[in-house]
Amino acid sequence: MRSRPVTRWVWIAFALGLVGFQCHRERPQSSVQSSQDSGVAEDPTSRSGIPTTARLTAEDELRGYLDSLRTSGPATVALSDKARAVTTEWRALTRASGDEIAIGEAECYAAGCATTIEYASRKIFDRVNGALSKTPALSQWPGRRFRSGLMPASAGQVASTWILYAGPTMAPR
Repeated sequence: MRSRPVTRWVWIAFALGLVGFQCHRERPQSSVQSSQDSGVAEDPTSRSGIPTTARLTAEDELRGYLDSLRTSGPATVALSDKARAVTTEWRALTRASGDEIAIGEAECYAAGCATTIEYASRKIFDRVNGALSKTPALSQWPGRRFRSGLMPASAGQVASTWILYAGPTMAPR
């Protein structure tokens, strides 16, 4: 009599296992490995449901983001002024530190602004990047922020690009 309830639970567990196995088997497999698994970003077209096997480098990913900004249309004056305030604050900070850093002019479009910063070395990037991230102008930016990974630049330097996306109050009307 005691074996009967145990047997029932064994059959229930077995049946649930088969259901779980069937659900797992029917799930479509992605042809692109997750960027978290590989450290390489997925091709943005894979998010649209179009299968792809293309892999992107950091430069390709950044180029896609910048192309998206450029096609968004012209920026508002308020957006350009706010981005200029961020880069001005960064220049003042880096000038005071004496580090060899070149902060490019912000390119602004309706969807946001981008600026590239070149560092003399990875060591300088590591030392300065945290300070740039904590400046008041950047901390108060009303939209999303993105910083690319480090990429090789001219003469042994390294560069990263910041994209400051337009917040809801900065979008063109």
